[in-house]
Amino acid sequence: DFVIGQKYPGKVVYMKPFGVFIDIMCHSDAFCHVSRIRDEFINSPEDELKIDDEVMARVVEIDRKQKRITVSLQSDAKIEVERVSLEARLQRKERRQNKKKKKNQSEAEAGTREQEFNLPEESQPPEAGDPATVDKLVDSDGNYLKDEAEMTPAELKRARKLARRAARRADTVMQTN
Repeated sequence: DFVIGQKYPGKVVYMKPFGVFIDIMCHSDAFCHVSRIRDEFINSPEDELKIDDEVMARVVEIDRKQKRITVSLQSDAKIEVERVSLEARLQRKERRQNKKKKKNQSEAEAGTREQEFNLPEESQPPEAGDPATVDKLVDSDGNYLKDEAEMTPAELKRARKLARRAARRADTVMQTN
């Protein structure tokens, strides 16, 4: 039951090049990014902290879904900057979610439109993996029945495979005779 903006005592548990993890007596260790260790720029967390250092960490963000707590060791003067940063991050996250929703909606609408405008069975173009199409790509001698330029990459690959197979069968027939 931590409160955003509140300071809690903690102890540095372990360090990574991108930040430190602090035990603030929670279910999981709180994370402090290297940019939030000091008000000024630092190259690495090891420049400022050591394992088992006692610190006062201010809670910046609580992500209950991912069970993460983000903290800051910066001065109180940086509270407003942190708030703006958090709001910007939440807006970006919301835009990504809205973009996904729009994409899913447009895909669903496209599927509905395809169903509405289905062509009669005879006039529909055959699918590349359709067995009826495969038979029409290569004749029994291994010759292409369709111009290579008009084939999709999948059809061309399949036609070449069928042509090789037809050539092997022809060789086998020649050898047995």
